[in-house]
Amino acid sequence: MGETGANRDVSLNRLKACVYLIALFPRRNFLGFFRFHCETPSMLDTIRRHSRSWIAKGLLYFIVLTFAIWGIGDYFSGRKVQVVATVGDDQISDAEYEQALDRAMSYYRNLFRGSFTPKMAEQFGIKQKVLDDVIERHLVTQEANRLRLLVTPDEIRSEIMTTSAFANEQGQFDQTRYTAVLHGARLTPTSYEGQVGQDIQRAILTGAMTVPIFVEEMVEAAYRFENEQRKALYYTLNANDFRTKVSPDQETLKKWFDEHQDRFMTQEQATYTALVLDPALLETQVEVSDDEARTYYDNHASEFQKGEERRTRHILIKADPNDQAAQDQARATLEQVKADIEAGKITFEDAAKKYGQDTTSNQGGDLGWVFVGQMVPPFEEATYALEPGKVSDIVSTRFGLHLIRVDEIHPARTQDFVEVKGQILVNERHRKALDKVFDLATAVEDAIAQGNSLSDAAVSVGLATVQVGPVGRNDVASPPQQSRDVLNRIFTLQANETTHQGIEVGGESFVFAHLDQKIAPQPKPFDEVADKVKQAVIDEQAGQLAKATADRLVEALRAGKDWRQAMASIEIKGQPTASPPFKRNGTIEGDGDIPDQIVSPLFEAKQGDVLDPIDDMNDWVVAQLAEVIAPSTDGLTESVRDDLVKGLEQGLTEEHHKAWIASLRSRIGVSIDEAALATINPR
Repeated sequence: MGETGANRDVSLNRLKACVYLIALFPRRNFLGFFRFHCETPSMLDTIRRHSRSWIAKGLLYFIVLTFAIWGIGDYFSGRKVQVVATVGDDQISDAEYEQALDRAMSYYRNLFRGSFTPKMAEQFGIKQKVLDDVIERHLVTQEANRLRLLVTPDEIRSEIMTTSAFANEQGQFDQTRYTAVLHGARLTPTSYEGQVGQDIQRAILTGAMTVPIFVEEMVEAAYRFENEQRKALYYTLNANDFRTKVSPDQETLKKWFDEHQDRFMTQEQATYTALVLDPALLETQVEVSDDEARTYYDNHASEFQKGEERRTRHILIKADPNDQAAQDQARATLEQVKADIEAGKITFEDAAKKYGQDTTSNQGGDLGWVFVGQMVPPFEEATYALEPGKVSDIVSTRFGLHLIRVDEIHPARTQDFVEVKGQILVNERHRKALDKVFDLATAVEDAIAQGNSLSDAAVSVGLATVQVGPVGRNDVASPPQQSRDVLNRIFTLQANETTHQGIEVGGESFVFAHLDQKIAPQPKPFDEVADKVKQAVIDEQAGQLAKATADRLVEALRAGKDWRQAMASIEIKGQPTASPPFKRNGTIEGDGDIPDQIVSPLFEAKQGDVLDPIDDMNDWVVAQLAEVIAPSTDGLTESVRDDLVKGLEQGLTEEHHKAWIASLRSRIGVSIDEAALATINPR
């Protein structure tokens, strides 16, 4: 049976990918990969199956990103486009890089629950990571085009139809939603589908590069490497012990201050003009009629259903479920209490006050109105089986043993319109104000894109700007115009630069800002920071004395003295600490401890070696390798072996991928404009 056009394209892609891989990796362990993947018609299906989640994620990020970019953006705003990097014939614009950086920052903020700051991004090297990712994207696209990897319309259609951003409430592809999403993002189907095709191309080629590597012969060596243990003797020279031996004079302090003024600077500040689009501020400009509220009520009846509620009391005696004696005693007490209640000797309320062991006992065991799903299952089942006024049998929960009484029942019902009218009016007014925020944000962005100033854009939509500052990067306050997100963005702007998109605040508000002035950090006067300077100098000099003493201890040990002799020769009191056995990852067998800083150097040392002093936050550690403990292979079980194989394969596969990308960079050529890159920072 002859191949269809689509099948021929798939076969051609499969053949190209296999030939490409053989050319890149002419080694014996690649033969198994070729036979497994390249001799079966399912190669691309396998790659795509493993890559599908990655593609979907990429597409979803792409959709989310386009929604985040209100209006036309920088390309049509008159702003000069900078090129931050060149990849072969491709140019990576500042806008492309900035969007990728924003996307990464959003990801990490979600990961860290909002606490991820630009400073943390700097420490984690996010700028470079994002740049590498964008460059890799261009490299792989160019390589896929060079290999003429084909993507069929059916493949593109399949990816789009399984993208959740275009699905309706039933999870099915919705053509109307697809069109609306692209329209809202100012994309045409042709341009978006071209992007999808490129994503699939990259996934095919990147997936093909995930080459399984045979590593069986490396397993035992890796096991020995990971499980070798060592013991050490070490002694820490604490800088605090030397503080009383230093007393810097005023001249020394002022000289040190002059040399370290960068440690005593005012924070950078900014003044800016802000236009705030906040639904709370716009609610007075929208109206919701009683008829609109009634229509909402009629169309959303399910929102106003109230389940059955029961006014409930209980008497709790706490008892550990695992302590049978306590359980028996609590049960006996409650049985007597129930008998006394039913005999009229005591009321339920008084019994709760006398015997109850939770916070409701003072209120006669009153739990208030309870509803389904609020209480633990055994308690709920007993409560909803009771008639009003009846006392339950003893009920056991993880909290202890209970007696329960239901005083009153409110049946399930639909709330009257009069009951909920006020809340409907509030909610609908807020919804209309929120719609107005989105409409105004689009109008403001379009006005700025046409060359209008922020003040003129504000006038065009009937709003006024506010002046903010001078404020520092960390001067966060409650108004939207001084939120963390706004301040982060402000300090990425150049003087007289305006944000071209609204800065989202709290999920509902948007702030446009124009940077009026940046005030550079200034040195603080010496008199203002004199105490801090003195403490810093004392810390530094004490650390220097600790280091000098550590050097002398090392010298004595290397001269052949034992620890007792060496420490006595330089008048150090105490004795070294003998560490428990530890592995190269720092894990310890048994009790004891060892400073993290000395673990790796000790695994590079020979038995008996004395390390150079190691800095531990201004304290200095002297260490000697006392013993090397070779591991037994008895612990190399099948499960341990399997874990090692997986780890080795993953690590070596990543190295293969890095080597492949490095070869593409070398052949295609990559240049980076560091000056342009420096103007873009995480926000």
